[in-house]
Amino acid sequence: MVIFEDLYLGENVVASHTNINDEGQTVTFGQPEIGTTATIDGEKTAQPFEQIIITDTVEYSGLTVGQEYTLKGVMMNKETGELLVIGEDEEQAQVTFAATFTPAESNGTVDVLFTFDASTLVGKSVVVFETLFQGESEITSHENIEDEGQTVTVAVKEATTVEFYSQLLRGKITSHKTGAEQVPLEGVTFGLFDVEATEFIAEDALATTETDANGRFSFEASYGSFQVMELATLPGYLTMEEPVVVEVNTGSAELEPISNNQTIIHIPKVDAETGEELPGATIELYVSDGTLLDIWETSVRHLPCYHSPSRGRGVRPT
Repeated sequence: MVIFEDLYLGENVVASHTNINDEGQTVTFGQPEIGTTATIDGEKTAQPFEQIIITDTVEYSGLTVGQEYTLKGVMMNKETGELLVIGEDEEQAQVTFAATFTPAESNGTVDVLFTFDASTLVGKSVVVFETLFQGESEITSHENIEDEGQTVTVAVKEATTVEFYSQLLRGKITSHKTGAEQVPLEGVTFGLFDVEATEFIAEDALATTETDANGRFSFEASYGSFQVMELATLPGYLTMEEPVVVEVNTGSAELEPISNNQTIIHIPKVDAETGEELPGATIELYVSDGTLLDIWETSVRHLPCYHSPSRGRGVRPT
């Protein structure tokens, strides 16, 4: 504002000062302005809770000290650019708030609080519009839908991933293999088969294993019904004729010892002319390296064949 002045003598102007560009005659009045920054607990992202409080810090300048002002705020839906409405049907309501204050200085800040239900605003952004009033007169406003300072985003609910690990219950099938006089047999092959299996070959087995030095063998299997079958034995022994059915429903299933019968051979001593058996003859059984394995006297009986997989055998009458 520029002040013009005239000096009068009676009715006559004797001097004047009417220079519109004279800085000395000019007084500038501040134009009230406001800017806003909306946050929730100091952050720009809110959780979708049923009640949140957004703090809109309004920075003002150019206000008259000691004059009462009123800030009126309203929440906007950034996506639609329209007033934010919370609730459904008759319970729908806009999110608004007002605060009255008297500045002690022409420049300063004042907080306006907005409390509302954000549970239905997942993933949406809201923008605070503020208008400054003096009495009923609007002084200035801050209404920019694109202003990041006025914007708060309601977070998308983080998906909780729950991983379920389904682990089949498993058990261990154990047993041991014995030969003559319950001597453990090492190197005998066993197969584990489905309970419905009818043919027992290694290619169709669920698993195969061999007995250890103690004649023991084992299979690990899920809970259920299975068959255990001997697939290959040692020279001089017979394989089992039927599989053993086993039910795995605990941590371990121990089978009865599986025994092998030795091959039975009949070595008679006969008369060369009549073909009749001759009792009383002494017969010796030797290993191929010359070691005497057994000696007996002939009669009408069977001779057990001794197990010696790595060595041959010979029979020598004496």
